Amino acid sequence: MTELRAKAFKELEKVPEEHVAEVIDFLAKFNEKRNKEEKESAEKEEAQEAFENLKKYFKRLPADFDWKKEYLEWVDEKYGIAD
Repeated sequence: MTELRAKAFKELEKVPEEHVAEVIDFLAKFNEKRNKEEKESAEKEEAQEAFENLKKYFKRLPADFDWKKEYLEWVDEKYGIAD
């Protein structure tokens, strides 16, 4: 156990029994918030990476690329309708 954790346990021992539930509730909410922030941070990093990959992909497209024409051709090939 680290020195800091040991200090925390000593302080917890000083808390009156009727307030221990409040401390536990506070710690649970703190951990929940921290986990949420970590998850959001990971999601942001994933989104940033996906965006960077898209930027690399679009740099490889020709300047005269017509996405609508390509899409309509794909729809016609897949479904036999383009309008």
